[in-house]
Amino acid sequence: MTTLRDIFAETNDADVIAAVADIYECNKEWLPEAIANTLAELRRLTPVAGGDAHELHVDRTEPLLPEDTPGWDVWCRKAGEPDERYSLSLSPWEEWLAVEVPETMRKRMPAAEIAAHCIWDMTFHGWTQEQIAAQRAELDRRVREIDEGKVEMIPWGEVKARLSTKFGWEQNEP
Repeated sequence: MTTLRDIFAETNDADVIAAVADIYECNKEWLPEAIANTLAELRRLTPVAGGDAHELHVDRTEPLLPEDTPGWDVWCRKAGEPDERYSLSLSPWEEWLAVEVPETMRKRMPAAEIAAHCIWDMTFHGWTQEQIAAQRAELDRRVREIDEGKVEMIPWGEVKARLSTKFGWEQNEP
């Protein structure tokens, strides 16, 4: 089975950079260098499986509004858990590299496009593993505060009512 590391190894930087710019409509001046640096780091790292094998999936999402462009969802599934979806966006890159890329995906999507979707998702929280680890630590801290009762929670119904009033939305759900 092909792994994500294999995908990164077989693609060239220019094709991945072009795919990211095209798919995600992002043509920032700093983007080529950021992607090239990330690809160089990914090619240097050794894959580490995070337990069960994960299989990569990349799907179009439904737009929130009819006039919106559909987005992309990058997710994984563990073997034997067909109904569970996992995000790796806050995971160490070594775990990403061990993710298996199904042959069906390889047949419907070029390697540079697979790499582009994964780069976009894995760098959503930062362009370095240190930045991503800091984001993960902050989220973990916030979860601990919630679990320990240190923060005031606002019930969903109240949030929905406030937003409806503020933006003039109708509340169709109970």
